[in-house]
Amino acid sequence: MFKVGCLGLCLTIAAELARAERLEERRPALAAFMQDALETGSAPGATAGIIKDGEVLLAEGFGYIDLETKHPVTQDTVFAIGSSTKAFTTASVALLIDDGRLAWDQPVIAYLPWFRMVDQHATLHAIPRDFALHRSGLARHDFSWYGRVMERDEVLASIERLEPAVDHSAPTGAIGVDAAGSAADSFDSPTQ
Repeated sequence: MFKVGCLGLCLTIAAELARAERLEERRPALAAFMQDALETGSAPGATAGIIKDGEVLLAEGFGYIDLETKHPVTQDTVFAIGSSTKAFTTASVALLIDDGRLAWDQPVIAYLPWFRMVDQHATLHAIPRDFALHRSGLARHDFSWYGRVMERDEVLASIERLEPAVDHSAPTGAIGVDAAGSAADSFDSPTQ
C-alpha cells in the first residue's frame, strides 16, 4: 500500500513541479523527497519524469538498481510496473475513441492489418473492447515475454503462435491489452 501512496505523492509533486516556472530551483526538493521516499518505502531506486507540452523537463534516476552493487538508476532504467500499464493503455485507447480515431467495436485487424491470432475467427473479430475487458480468448502467456527484452511488435507478432484459452472469458493478460494499445498507436482510420 505504501508503494501506491508513494507513487501518488510522487505524481502530485511531479505535477506541481511541472507547473513551476523555475524547475531547476525545485530539483533539489524533488531529489530530497525521492531519497526520503526510497528510504521510507525500502525501495532501492526509482525514476521520475516530467513532460510538458511534448518537452522533457525532467528525466532522472534516484537510488540504485541493486543495493549490493550500487549500480545507479538512470533515466533509462526499465522497471516492471505490473498491471499498471493495462490501465494506462486502456485510458489511451479510450481517449482516442473519444477523439473518433478508434472505435471500441471495430476489429483490431482494421487498424493493424498484420494482426493475427491462432484462431482465424478471433483474428477477424477481436475488437479493442475484448482486449480491454480480457475476453479475447487469448490465454495468459506472460512467461512468453516477461523478463525478456522484446520490442512490442515482436511481442504482438508472437500472438499468432499462442494457444487460445478454452474459455473466452479467461483473463487475457498484458499481451491482449498491448494489442489494443497497438491499435491505438496506429492512429489510422480503419481499412475496412
